[in-house]
Amino acid sequence: MEKPICNSQPIDVVFYGVQPISIKDELWLDLFAQKYDFESIKGCFQKNIDQPKWFSDFTRLNELYRSIIVLKDEPVSLALLKQEIDAAFPVNANHFLGQYLNVEKTTAYLTLDLRFMYFILVYEIHFSFDAGLMQLILEKPAFEDVSFYGAVRNLIVKEHEESRISAWGETVRDNSIKYVEKIISQSTGLEAKSGEIDITYNSGNITCVVNSHCIDDKLAAKIGQKFVSANNAAERLQHENEYEQDYNKIMLGKYRFYLFNGRFHTIFQRDSLDLYRYIPIQYHMQYLWFFLIRINNMLEKINANIVSNTAARDLSIQARIVDEVINKVEVLTLHNENFKFSIESDNKRIFSKIEGNWNLELLLSNSNRYASFFKGYLGRLHARKNAKSESRQNGILFFISIIQLITIISVWNDYLALIGEQTVVNAKNIMFLFGNAGNMKIFNFILPLGLLVTLIILLGFIFHARGKED
Repeated sequence: MEKPICNSQPIDVVFYGVQPISIKDELWLDLFAQKYDFESIKGCFQKNIDQPKWFSDFTRLNELYRSIIVLKDEPVSLALLKQEIDAAFPVNANHFLGQYLNVEKTTAYLTLDLRFMYFILVYEIHFSFDAGLMQLILEKPAFEDVSFYGAVRNLIVKEHEESRISAWGETVRDNSIKYVEKIISQSTGLEAKSGEIDITYNSGNITCVVNSHCIDDKLAAKIGQKFVSANNAAERLQHENEYEQDYNKIMLGKYRFYLFNGRFHTIFQRDSLDLYRYIPIQYHMQYLWFFLIRINNMLEKINANIVSNTAARDLSIQARIVDEVINKVEVLTLHNENFKFSIESDNKRIFSKIEGNWNLELLLSNSNRYASFFKGYLGRLHARKNAKSESRQNGILFFISIIQLITIISVWNDYLALIGEQTVVNAKNIMFLFGNAGNMKIFNFILPLGLLVTLIILLGFIFHARGKED
């Protein structure tokens, strides 16, 4: 007979929300071209900041995050969040999470990669439940009710303009945007215009980390499967059978797993020592995804600008911009390779599978290849524009020469009109070149006529050659 559920067995659940700060392309490109004093920025904005545990543990073991810093503005009160969760964000319509929220551990902070001026807002929302309640909360909600995963996401992610998030989440967002504006202004001198820095709708990936080391294996297996079902049910793309539900689940050991899906992910742990081991992987995957999507969109906009405006000067400017983008993608590629090296065996066991599911390796490779090809295309287009410009200039110079030649012929014609017997007598010193005066008169007549015929033939060749080019 199965033992009854022991309600005293606690389960700690932490939701990590990773949300990019969106900077408009024009401002971001300006930031790409800026030169920064990394140490000065760290000194100004990273004083007396307690780094999150996952970040500090990973930094202690690796030097990978030496260009990434954690930033915190004034803390936002969480007292209101406890009340809001109960009033506006219930789970399954009748489960209220406020009393299970750990306000001492719940927090939000910014990370900044100084190489790209790339800001990411990270939330940590901590809960603690007993095992019995945990199972009830994870039950599949009725059609119009909100699931556990959905309720937590609704605290911090705006799906659209009319959707509501918590006042705590709204304040964190507003403060973070203002803080980013302040950092950019003080470190680069660039001033962000209204709307140039924002958090876009429907942006935010949620990872649920479950610490189940206090419950027995049998109960862990049961609750773990409920987390899998709850996670999958919260996704937009629903799975039709059990095989599809478990397809993205990576087993880490007995009753331990890593479920990497779309909007939501779950890491179910039995060993408290590994609680922060996989958060850097989650952070890095979101970091890569957001960055590559932005870079590809930026390249598409540059391409559209070139199609609509192909002046040689503008092409030169666009080529310099693409140079900056190529450099950033190369740095990102190196950062990704270094990250895979730093996580050792977790690279093959976890990271490579996630990378394959989300197609990130191919996306990174294609971004690099497209940016390089695009640079070459701009170079060739610019060369053709210059060639056409030079051709036009040569044509202008040629016609100027023609005018000068016609002027010479006209002068020569005037000379012929004035020539007489006295001129022939005066030219006796060069008469031997013509033989006699009659030959000299014939030469004077044929010379301008020959130049005119040569000019007509030359013009014919030029127009014929241009006709072939067109």
